Amino acid sequence: MLKRPLHNAAVWLLAAAHALVVVSCSASQVGDEARPGAADPGRTPDWAASVAGGGRCIEPTDLTASEREVLAYTNALRTQPHKFAEHLEALRPRFEGTLMRLGPTEFLRTHEGIAAVDEAIAALKAQNPLQPLRFCKGLTDAARDHARDSGPSGRTGHQGTDGSWPHQRVSRHGKWFIATGENISYGWSDGLQVVIQLVVDDGVPSRGHRSNLLNPVFAVSGAGCGPHQALRHLCVVEYAGDFAE
Repeated sequence: MLKRPLHNAAVWLLAAAHALVVVSCSASQVGDEARPGAADPGRTPDWAASVAGGGRCIEPTDLTASEREVLAYTNALRTQPHKFAEHLEALRPRFEGTLMRLGPTEFLRTHEGIAAVDEAIAALKAQNPLQPLRFCKGLTDAARDHARDSGPSGRTGHQGTDGSWPHQRVSRHGKWFIATGENISYGWSDGLQVVIQLVVDDGVPSRGHRSNLLNPVFAVSGAGCGPHQALRHLCVVEYAGDFAE
């Protein structure tokens, strides 16, 4: 008899749809410096100087195992998308319709079944390699703020209990440049599974999580992972064109 996993449908592919209410769960914000006419003529914009100088963010030294894995697998995806597709190809034999086998008696019900996995595989095989992301303490702190805010209460989505949105939380820890975005994964603590969930983006027509992961504008990132009262685990990931602590 088929059984759903103990954590029900709140993990991996299906979980990516939990915050569709906010820009397909991949909220992003464009900075004034990126808009035409925002910078004074003849002056090098602050963000351009920052990027040219290698950025002004501080690398975090206290990443948890989950946070470190999420960021490392994100860079593996960006720098070797064709190779990362092998992780998705390994999932294909585990599907039975819209169910994916997790164990001998445990199955996960997805929205799209193997179709979403195959679509992601094709997208990665067509994707050109991108630069790896640098890790920033300020972005990590912003991600942890939201994880600690929503995890204990079991909330989902990008808005904090104080009404804040991702770009506002990031701004509390420094200045972001060009653009900023946020992905949230629910259900997994394993970094590889988090990135697989986000890149497959099952049930999210816009594939907004994948767009953030593979956005060439983003050059820096930070992650905050922790327990979630309703869905076991969550990982919040922040991205930006650059960041100054």
